Amino acid sequence: RSSALLTHTDFIRSFAALLNVAVPEDAAPDGQNAIKALLGEESAGNEYIVEEAAGFALRQGQWKLVMNLPNPWQKNKNKQPEYELYNLAEDIGEQNNIVGKHPEKVAQLSALLLKIKNGATLREVLGLTR
Repeated sequence: RSSALLTHTDFIRSFAALLNVAVPEDAAPDGQNAIKALLGEESAGNEYIVEEAAGFALRQGQWKLVMNLPNPWQKNKNKQPEYELYNLAEDIGEQNNIVGKHPEKVAQLSALLLKIKNGATLREVLGLTR
């Protein structure tokens, strides 16, 4: 059992590292090399992962920031996104939105998530590009 933070987008870079194969810079733009976590040599995994569904979400360890995008059918098209913040170590079911209790964490994660939403890859945001 592992609590390492990983996602399927990490497989390409991880397996390439295992095989000592170069990955083109534009391939797997959000993937990170997590081979040590996959092999059980490290328990941390990635510092961040991105999730996308009806909105966007960014995980960092126990924290998950959800960006709910405005409904495109609403009259006010300039409405700003609304955020939810969860401490998954204490609330794995995401039932208690604690966005108002941790403004510094919301500011940190939302700054990264906005860059990603606007077209940057996770690797670019984290400075992992060559």
